[in-house]
Amino acid sequence: MIFNKALLTANSLVLAFPRKNDVRRDIIAIEDALRSGTHNHYKQPALISIPDEMDPQMPRIIFESSHGFSQVIISQTNIALNVQYSPDWQNNYQKGQEYISERAHLLFDIIGNVFNKKAIYTGLASIFTINTPSLEEKIIEHLYRHYQKCPNNNLTHDFEIKTTNIVDNLYFSNLQIKNFREWPQCDTPTESIRYKRSDAVKRGIQIIGDFNDRYGFNEIDGYETNVDTYKDIMKKSFSIIDNEIRSLQEDIYV
Repeated sequence: MIFNKALLTANSLVLAFPRKNDVRRDIIAIEDALRSGTHNHYKQPALISIPDEMDPQMPRIIFESSHGFSQVIISQTNIALNVQYSPDWQNNYQKGQEYISERAHLLFDIIGNVFNKKAIYTGLASIFTINTPSLEEKIIEHLYRHYQKCPNNNLTHDFEIKTTNIVDNLYFSNLQIKNFREWPQCDTPTESIRYKRSDAVKRGIQIIGDFNDRYGFNEIDGYETNVDTYKDIMKKSFSIIDNEIRSLQEDIYV
């Protein structure tokens, strides 16, 4: 198997807080905080017309970055920072770590100073892809053998495995590994498109890590999260994913 360098393609940081029904009333204060903290990095917000009594997790406010690679989405119960990294950033995931960390402080400040709430748990999801020129059958065979599953019978189209572990009696560590393939982008189709495996322009392995302190929130009465907890989540999350990537790349079968 020949593997290319692992690429960090996306991150999602979510901070949860007790429900705030009138979150849209704070739109000006939120906008001022985001713009002052990121040097006018975000465009005018979009307000979503959803009645306050409806699903609290549905977005109420959406800010899009000026470059279009990230969004801040606010509901009545959480703030999410979603980032899709540009190709020049995917090769150096330290840039992504810095980008997320700079804004994590800002989101905690909004929850505390604008909403007058305490964050109750934090989650960080990361998506890595490892491209390879190897045949698709070899990719799936590699995953089967690495995770000591039943031998591949050449009829398997996709392989996926997911684990959830408890870390330090505080965190959930969710790890998902699967094969992936991508096809050329096309204009809006007017009919069903055929996705032949042989036509895929990219293929390889995708690693999705979701590390959060929801376990602490579930098990500890009065639990609250903070910036220091986020830093620990960032450190442990990337360490676990790095180890998994290294293991996959070094485990070569003849």
